[in-house]
Amino acid sequence: MGLHDRLTRTGNGAAEATVTRIESAARDAQPESRSVDPYAELKTRIHHACIAKLGPELFSSSSNEDLTDRVLRVVTEQLALDQTPLTRDERRQVVREITDDILGYGPLEPLLREDAISEVMVNGPDRIYVERAGKIELSKSTFVDDAHLLRIIDKIVSQVAAGSTSPPRWWMRACRTAAASTRSSRRSRCGDRS
Repeated sequence: MGLHDRLTRTGNGAAEATVTRIESAARDAQPESRSVDPYAELKTRIHHACIAKLGPELFSSSSNEDLTDRVLRVVTEQLALDQTPLTRDERRQVVREITDDILGYGPLEPLLREDAISEVMVNGPDRIYVERAGKIELSKSTFVDDAHLLRIIDKIVSQVAAGSTSPPRWWMRACRTAAASTRSSRRSRCGDRS
């Protein structure tokens, strides 16, 4: 028996009002229709070209500054070779997003850099919530799809497992999210809807 059933079964008016408020909050928290990223295909092409060009350099033990410079240079070069017409601001934004994806945690990076955000919660590729000043709100950031989210989770988990850094609190939440997402993915592939 679910929580909703237990609360409504008691016949308590206050419990029914609570359930109604919870259901209303859940509906309100649903992400509204998100606009499609017009540069998603471009970013994917450039990202793949950069990974192919840099390859093992991404995993070398050289300093982070050297690696960051190399990735920025290769992303900029690949973007110039692609010859997609972009304004200066669009080009900067695309370079930043691809670099964040290659070196960091993709769409989570700008949120992690923002001092006003105390927590980042990911409930799916298009549902990234943040806590600002004690209030939880839906961010505008999204992952491209489930696979993109799982790649970032895998990156977080592998860095923690390798012991390359001491894990901050949010990594532990991400690890739990990765485990839950993997279980959910396995169930849906096997046809188990439980």
